[in-house]
Amino acid sequence: MMAGPIVSVIIPAYNAAAHLPACVASVQAQSHAAFELMIVNDGSTDATPALCDELASQDPRIISVHKMNGGLSDARNAGLDRATGRYVLFLDADDWMEKDTLERMVEAAEVTLADVVVAGAMVDFRSESGLVTRSAIQIPVTADTDAEALRAVVGVTTADFVNLLGYAWNKLYRLDRLRTCGVRFEEGTSLIEDVIFNATLCRAGARFSFVAAAFVHYQQFEHQTLGTKYYAEYFQLRCRAVRALCEMLTTWELSTEYVGATRQRLTVRAAVTSAKRPERTGSWLRCACAFSRRTRSRSTRDCVALGRGFRGLSRREKLGVLLLQSSFLTPVLFAVARWDRSLSGTSGR
Repeated sequence: MMAGPIVSVIIPAYNAAAHLPACVASVQAQSHAAFELMIVNDGSTDATPALCDELASQDPRIISVHKMNGGLSDARNAGLDRATGRYVLFLDADDWMEKDTLERMVEAAEVTLADVVVAGAMVDFRSESGLVTRSAIQIPVTADTDAEALRAVVGVTTADFVNLLGYAWNKLYRLDRLRTCGVRFEEGTSLIEDVIFNATLCRAGARFSFVAAAFVHYQQFEHQTLGTKYYAEYFQLRCRAVRALCEMLTTWELSTEYVGATRQRLTVRAAVTSAKRPERTGSWLRCACAFSRRTRSRSTRDCVALGRGFRGLSRREKLGVLLLQSSFLTPVLFAVARWDRSLSGTSGR
């Protein structure tokens, strides 16, 4: 009698026919073969439904799930409801992973007894023709949240560490922990569903461990993605994500100074990024006014006030904080951001 799968890989797919075969092939090529692969067709209108069925007919480890369109969170939850593995890993339909991904992440989970294993990420920037124009790698330092090492990790890798905490696709989750805690993706929420999911799990007492390696290739295309398209409440969503991340850091008993400085930096970036959204491009005046409106809010100024020191901020970010703490000249920060794109941070899908 065959043993059940160790890992349930869940791939939500919406109109993903162009990229799905390569994504699935990267899972089939895994050195750790004890997996089930669940492709959740989220009401696609292209060739994705037929492709899902075809792939499932060719490999008994692949399960094709069809549902009405409900968004990324709903599709992931549909996969979670059907998963039978000990662990679960989420993969976007246009991404792919290295062949030792499952093997090394399962090994880390078994050795550390972690509920969540956090790996690094590789971001491949692609032109509209599909060519990779550049790549960026984010890798955490190996650590266990039960050890003092975590505080050292955060102290030396602030930007990458916070970015990596927010993703769902660079993690291996213990399925029974998710079910015991009742943690699911928040349906109806876009852009920040990953960080809300991870923060909820952290508050429930889940144990995290970190692997100093990157396995998943996140594909960032020049055309529109969830990270670049227009959201009417973009700034509010980003601020909610900042609060969720800082709740995680607080749960791990990091210093008030560090958490405050992190919240400060990310709020500045959210304000700058929201002023540069696609609907506002082409007009410096409109962008500056948009930024000014964001930074006049009480919540934004409260975030800035929490960061009592400038530790970990670049010189240009320090200038941004000074402008935010003043009652005027806030639009100037947008000009600074145009000069130094490092303020905009990494956007997720």
